Amino acid sequence: MRRLIGVAALAVLAGCGSGSTGTKAEHPDGGSDTGGADHPMEAPSTGTDAPAETATESVADAGVEAAADAPGGEAAADAPGGDTAPGGDANDAADVRADGLVVVDGVADLSEVEAAAPRLVTVAYTGTVATVVGTPLGFDSTVRTAPVSGSFTYDLRLVDDLPSDPKRGSWQRGGTTAFTFTVKGHTVTGSGVALLETEDLNPDTFRFLDGPQPLDAVTRIMKLDGVAAPDIVLFLSITDSTGAMLMSDALPDPFPVLNIANKDGGFEISHTFSIKDTNGTLLMQLSTLAQQ
Repeated sequence: MRRLIGVAALAVLAGCGSGSTGTKAEHPDGGSDTGGADHPMEAPSTGTDAPAETATESVADAGVEAAADAPGGEAAADAPGGDTAPGGDANDAADVRADGLVVVDGVADLSEVEAAAPRLVTVAYTGTVATVVGTPLGFDSTVRTAPVSGSFTYDLRLVDDLPSDPKRGSWQRGGTTAFTFTVKGHTVTGSGVALLETEDLNPDTFRFLDGPQPLDAVTRIMKLDGVAAPDIVLFLSITDSTGAMLMSDALPDPFPVLNIANKDGGFEISHTFSIKDTNGTLLMQLSTLAQQ
């Protein structure tokens, strides 16, 4: 019985010895005797000698890249609070005044100032040729009774050359003017620097004058069919004998509503409208006059 027990014990011991010989003996640094296995603590080889990036380094790099695109990163130089923001570089400081003028370091930047937009009043008219004297504009007496049409325009920015006279105004600087007159397929246009006169008296009078004027030396050259005609002179005068047409000597805004063909509506209107050159004069009778 003892022999049987001894044999069994030897068999068990023999089986244990066989299992241990199949296990690799490791060195203290984790290497193996055979040298064929990877170091158990190394990451898989990438084909380079550089160490693998750790998780902490990856997170840090991602944070830097995100910060460059986020407010306060590299783009923050262009955003409020960046290099150009108030409180940044003193040389970049700029203020905008209440009137819109940009002031940089105490100096006005006039390049940003735009001229005020024109404030135009345009009045259209229709009528007929009433009188022909000579051969004005190349026409003869056969043009009499022919229909005429056109308009005159003035700019409310024009400056009064009689500022000390509260009843009379003279306007030709600081703005633009325009004039058109069409008869029998031909057109007269203005110089762009017409002279306007206002009289807030009893009667009231409004005048639109273009071409050479006897009382000033301003060059005003009108055109006939687009060609300069230095000898053309325009005279348009509208008068109300009741003194109700104008409220002051300022340029009317809006232009008063006038029944220019008849003396009614509270006004007693008369007008003179002529265009002349060195060859003669056209005198017109207006039938309508209205602001566009």
